Amino acid sequence: MESVGDGWEVVYEQPQFDFRADPLAAIRLESFSMQAQEFIDSIGEGRAPAITGEDGRAAGEIALAAHLASATGAAVRLPLERV
Repeated sequence: MESVGDGWEVVYEQPQFDFRADPLAAIRLESFSMQAQEFIDSIGEGRAPAITGEDGRAAGEIALAAHLASATGAAVRLPLERV
C-alpha cells in the first residue's frame, strides 16, 4: 500500500495461491527471489539495500511483541529489552 493524500492505495496485490497444496508455487517464491535480487543488486551497485538489517530486526521485534502480548494479555512496549 502507498500513502495517497489522506488515504491509502493498493500498489500491488499478490495473486491467490494454495500454500498447503503447493508450498513451492512460483508465485509464492517470487517475493523471496525479488528480495534476494534486490540485495544482490545493492552489492553490485555499491549502495545500501532497500530493506536493511535494522528493518528486518524491527519486523522480528514487532512479531515477537505481538506474540508476547497475545500470550500474556498485557501491553508490550517497544523496543523490547535485550537479554
